[in-house]
Amino acid sequence: MYLINVSTLKLEEFYSSVPEYAILSHTWGQASEEVLFQEMLINSSDIKLKKGFRKIELCAKQAQKDGLDYCRVDTCCIDKSSSAELSEAINSMFSWYRNSAVCYIYLEDVVYEEHSGQVDESLGEARWFTRGWTLQELLAPRARQFFDANWTMIGEISKNRYREHLVNGFFRMDTTADEEGDPQELEGMSLASQVAQITGIPRKVLYVGDLGSFSAATRMSWAARRRTTRIEDQAYCLLGIFDVHMPLLYGEGNHAFIRLQEEIVKKQPDHTLFAWRSEPTSPTPTSPAPTFSGLLAPSPGNFYSDHCRGILPKQVDIPYEMTNKGLHLQVRLVEHKPGSDEFYAILDITHQSDPKKDIWYGIKLGRLDSCGQYARRKHGRTTSS
Repeated sequence: MYLINVSTLKLEEFYSSVPEYAILSHTWGQASEEVLFQEMLINSSDIKLKKGFRKIELCAKQAQKDGLDYCRVDTCCIDKSSSAELSEAINSMFSWYRNSAVCYIYLEDVVYEEHSGQVDESLGEARWFTRGWTLQELLAPRARQFFDANWTMIGEISKNRYREHLVNGFFRMDTTADEEGDPQELEGMSLASQVAQITGIPRKVLYVGDLGSFSAATRMSWAARRRTTRIEDQAYCLLGIFDVHMPLLYGEGNHAFIRLQEEIVKKQPDHTLFAWRSEPTSPTPTSPAPTFSGLLAPSPGNFYSDHCRGILPKQVDIPYEMTNKGLHLQVRLVEHKPGSDEFYAILDITHQSDPKKDIWYGIKLGRLDSCGQYARRKHGRTTSS
């Protein structure tokens, strides 16, 4: 991996024995404004004229202030001209953020004003919270420091210390850990609470980072309203969150998200992945609304519904797998109405509010023929009882 020497601002490559480093999380501007890998490698003086050079410089200075010799900025530390290196980088991205000493989160459209509440309002409007790639950059690091447009520190959320730094007296709180390790607020609304409110991600995740204790549907819901420039990146930006790896195939469009779910199915027996909901599509004179859909969701947006955030998988006794004919699994069918060609496939799912309560979730299927062929109804909403 390539790191930036904070003293020389030159790239250095490490194959093993990687030193401690800070890593920057930010939103990309126009490509012409960012300092790219080849430009950084040449280290031409012209890169200082680019708008994107400022955040590299600020990141390096902060890392040096924090006693670190190296930092990493994705715009200039990944050779995007090499498809092999790009694929390796995207599959390694989550671990790079997780292994960093600290992650600096740069909110270039937020201005922090001392002793005012304006940052409360502008924080939730930051573009950073709307982008797909920044989700893993929020979840993976052990320590995250938030900075505004002027590189004024807003606050810190640390997994290791269960505390947030007080900055300019604004957040007026601290946290301590009780015997169970749960953070306890003293006063005010913590930065973690604000971030949790903006993102829909529980504070437990921000403090502890135990992604495995949350269902596939819940994790998908965190990405449901985030956007990426390229449609394939809606899937690729979630690889680390589900601890899966797969090759990149730019040009495959929405199929990238299908492939991601197929990889999740291979690794995690979690029926919540099938508990997404579709929205009605208006037919046109030349294109009637489709009647059926596949079992897997077309995009992360299908997990936006609130019910996706509280469901948990039950233990699946009957294994299921991806085959050359698609997903093979056995579920119980309940007839929608006597004599109907519509059924509910009952999923092994419960709700976190009462995991022992007998609640069933079903997806609506339509019978295709008399030989036991069924397909998911395009607009059949996931039902619970």
